[in-house]
Amino acid sequence: MLQATNDLGVDYILEDEYSCISYTKHDMVHCLAPFGTWVTSSELQLDPPDSVLLKLKSATISFMWSQTWVLSSAQQGRFMRMYHAEHAVFVW
Repeated sequence: MLQATNDLGVDYILEDEYSCISYTKHDMVHCLAPFGTWVTSSELQLDPPDSVLLKLKSATISFMWSQTWVLSSAQQGRFMRMYHAEHAVFVW
């Protein structure tokens, strides 16, 4: 990913449990641009060097649990747009 962005990184990484290709946590954090966001549906624990890198980039990790969107009917349309946009734009 870094080569495609000339080492700038990406603003968003959307990762779900159906991803075909798996990257390491270090690779995901390293590929984030400053103020980037990594959205994941998996449980994870970061190593201290990766936490420091996140801090230096002012980047964030967000967790997505699909059942949460069902609990809030006002957010279902937003979730579906994000989900369809992810699968239409990013082909792993």
